[in-house]
Amino acid sequence: MDTEDFKKLALELNQSAGIYTLVQGVIEDKPHWFVAEIAPSRYPAFLEAQKLGGYSISSYAKRILAQGEGEPPPGIMEKIKAEHPEIHFGFEKDVADMMEPKPTGWQEKNK
Repeated sequence: MDTEDFKKLALELNQSAGIYTLVQGVIEDKPHWFVAEIAPSRYPAFLEAQKLGGYSISSYAKRILAQGEGEPPPGIMEKIKAEHPEIHFGFEKDVADMMEPKPTGWQEKNK
């Protein structure tokens, strides 16, 4: 699947799907974490923003499932998965595997 095909598919999926990820960053000089649902059509731009830094998660997230100050609690993703069995957490990898070329940052993030 080329990038243009992915963009078309991602726009169609925005209404029914999301990519769930643990995001860590700094807000007002304090570490914060979020478990965020990213719209599929925004995911490549989100990966690029992560690579560059200095972005707001609210610019990319459809919703925040959990958040906190400091380091994420151990097992937070497993807890979210248990609380939301309807969510397919492998979608991020599924989408990235379909894309050619891979979005910038994917290789570094998933080594």
